[in-house]
Amino acid sequence: MDTKINAKLIKILNQCIVPVLVFGLLLLFDQLSKLYFINNYEEFQKSPEIINGFFRFYYVRNEGAAFSFLSDKDWAQTFFIILTPIVTCGFIAYYVIFARKRIFTRFAMVLIIAGTIGNFIDRVSYNYVVDFLSFTIFGSDFATFNLADTFLVVGVIMILFFYFFLDDDSIVKLVKNTVNKTSTLDSDGSNDTTIDNSNDNTFDVSNDDAKKIDEQTKTISIEDDTNNG
Repeated sequence: MDTKINAKLIKILNQCIVPVLVFGLLLLFDQLSKLYFINNYEEFQKSPEIINGFFRFYYVRNEGAAFSFLSDKDWAQTFFIILTPIVTCGFIAYYVIFARKRIFTRFAMVLIIAGTIGNFIDRVSYNYVVDFLSFTIFGSDFATFNLADTFLVVGVIMILFFYFFLDDDSIVKLVKNTVNKTSTLDSDGSNDTTIDNSNDNTFDVSNDDAKKIDEQTKTISIEDDTNNG
């Protein structure tokens, strides 16, 4: 009885309490970082590059989605504010039904949900998303985003990696099984051909022996006729 109770407590701890705590820490870290840049945005409008020609802190008010998608549309914020709770409910349902059973997908979904809600809080509070991580690639501005965006991207990559490589029915494993089955069938076909050829050779040898026996029989018959004559 105690063993069953302990197992249930451990399951609740691993699948509910720990993920919620991690989610809370990620969300807190995201919001505190944004609050810091909001309060000191003038300083980061002219901040020097942290990594020359690649990375710097740069405060941006993003009124669209990732990479400023739909930022020029007046209805964008309303659209995202309506869409985000619906999408988040879908993420939570997926977590409860599937993701919580595996530690890898469990924390991947925690990252995705934390990132989604982190940016949702921005939209509701400021009517824009606070971005401050600015990257330059090949001399051109690549993207400016925040920690919530980072959580989202890492979480999505983890989910894709899981379904491509780690899942029992992963794409890579399915391809390997298909290749192995094809190789086995080809091998069986080669064995059948070898057997058939060996049988054919045996049949040919038997015919040769039969011809020799016929010739010997005819020779004996001729000798008998000669002797009798």
